[in-house]
Amino acid sequence: MIRKTFFFCCLLLVIRLSFSSHCFGQDSLRYTFEFNAHKGSILPHRDTLRKTARGAHPTTIELGFSWRDASRKGFEKANRYTENGILVGYTHFDKKNILGEGFYYMMYTEPQLTLNKKINFSLRASAGITYLNKVYDFTDNPDNRFYSSPVSGLIRVGFHANYSITSSWQVSAGANFNHISNGGMRVPNLGMNYPTVSMGFKYLINDVDLVDRAKKDIYHKSLRYHAHLFTASRLVRDWDADAPRKQMIGLSMALSRQFNHLSSWMVGTELSHDGSLPITGKVFERFDDSPVIISVTGGHLLTIGRVEFSQLLGVYLFKQYGNDIPVFQRYTLLYAATKNIRAGFSLKAHAEVAELIDLRLGINFGVSSKR
Repeated sequence: MIRKTFFFCCLLLVIRLSFSSHCFGQDSLRYTFEFNAHKGSILPHRDTLRKTARGAHPTTIELGFSWRDASRKGFEKANRYTENGILVGYTHFDKKNILGEGFYYMMYTEPQLTLNKKINFSLRASAGITYLNKVYDFTDNPDNRFYSSPVSGLIRVGFHANYSITSSWQVSAGANFNHISNGGMRVPNLGMNYPTVSMGFKYLINDVDLVDRAKKDIYHKSLRYHAHLFTASRLVRDWDADAPRKQMIGLSMALSRQFNHLSSWMVGTELSHDGSLPITGKVFERFDDSPVIISVTGGHLLTIGRVEFSQLLGVYLFKQYGNDIPVFQRYTLLYAATKNIRAGFSLKAHAEVAELIDLRLGINFGVSSKR
C-alpha cells in the first residue's frame, strides 16, 4: 500500500508541476468552480468480466476548481486557451458488494477547441488516484477481477460543451471515457473501462475576457534526440503480494520531429534488464529466462507547454519470457523541469492489460528554449 501511494503521489506531483504554480494572482487568470454528475456503464473487455459488468451503471458526483491564463503568453503555449484544474469525486459502481465505491482526486488540462461568448467546446484529459473500498479477494470477493489494489490510477478523456447562461454561470455537458488500473502492480489487474455522460454547472469567480488571438504556425522542424533512464521494482510473482521484489532498469533512446505546433512523430529503441524474469521463469518450470529485453518503438508525441505525452507501439526484438506476445503499447507522461531535463513515468501494456509502470529521468537535445 505504501509503495502504491508513494508512486501515485509522484504522479500527481508531475501533473501539478505542469500547471505553472507561479501564475496564481495574475490579473489574466480566470478562476472557476464546477459541479458535475456522471452516469455510465462498464465495458467488459474479457469474457470473465461480462457477468460482473452486466447491469452495472456507475454514478459519479464531483466538484472541481480550475484556472485559465487569458494572456497572450498563456495562449501561445498551445496556440489556444487552456484550462487547468483539480477534481474530487465519489463513484458508486452500482454493485456495492462486488465493485464497491471509489473516492478520487484528479488534475486535468483542457484545451479550448472553439472561442465563442455563448457556447464553446473543449477536450479534457485528467489523471489521478482513486481509493477503492471493494477490491478482488480470492476468498471474500473473487468476482471482482477489474482491480485488486485499493489505491489505483484513474485516467479520463472527455469532450465537453459549455453554454453561458449569464456572465458568471455556465451549464456543461460531456461524453467521457474512464479507465482504472494499478499498472500491473498486483493481479488480477484487467482494469475497468467505463464511459459516462455528464451534466454540470460552472461558476466563474472572475470573468476575464478571452481575446480572439491569431494562431502562430511556428514550430521547429529539426530532429530532437531523447535519452531516458527508467526503473521499476517488480514482484517476482505479481499475484503474490508477499513475494520478493527485483529491480528493472532500462534505457530508451529516440528521435522525434514536429509536424505541427503540438505534435511530433517519434521512433526509438529500448533496452532493459528485468531481474524478476529468470526467477519467474523457474516458478513456471521453464528455463532461466534472460533478464534482457530489446525492442523498437514508434508513434506520436504531444507537447503542451512543459508537458510531454507520448503514445508508442513497440515490437520486441529479443524477449524470452512471455515471447508469445510480440508487441506492446507504451504511454509516457513527462514534465520539462528545464530546457533539456525531463522527469515522469511510463505505462507499458499488452492490448488492454497493463503490465508495468516505471519512473523516468532523461535528457532531450535539440529542444527550443521557448516554452
